[in-house]
Amino acid sequence: MLRNGNNRIIFGIILSLVLAGCAIKYEPKPLKPPEIMYCFDTVGHREGARPFIQGGTCCCTPTDEILRDYQEHGYYPEAFGLNNLINEYKQRGIVTALDYTLTNNLDDAGPHVVFGGRSMIPPTPGTQNYENVLFGKQPHWKIKKKVIRRLDYVKKGKADQQK
Repeated sequence: MLRNGNNRIIFGIILSLVLAGCAIKYEPKPLKPPEIMYCFDTVGHREGARPFIQGGTCCCTPTDEILRDYQEHGYYPEAFGLNNLINEYKQRGIVTALDYTLTNNLDDAGPHVVFGGRSMIPPTPGTQNYENVLFGKQPHWKIKKKVIRRLDYVKKGKADQQK
């Protein structure tokens, strides 16, 4: 049982929190969702989307089906194989779902590639990270810390030098 002095302390803390208001401002979600910016494994490949490593918006894990779509839209020649595509990601230090999954981009590769990291693992559905990657929203940590890595560093394989 709490003593009278402890009750006053707890009451004071609760009262100060109520008077100060919540630190997080509630913003209702819009009725119409924003346009999807990036495709990845859990949302499905958008036909004709350019591969991320070529400056596009497709962050899907390389498969034969996706490679065929890239080839049909002229991003890669017919002779280009799946192993070549996978090696292209590995040479640039990009980690895909072929390496491991279910990390929500909280792995050693850092944030998702769309935010300058090296992780192209699909984010976990239902999380803020999922929404940020899907709609191309800048996460709060990126804005506050001004962590900016350009796509050209990822393209050239210099993402490690930008830490």
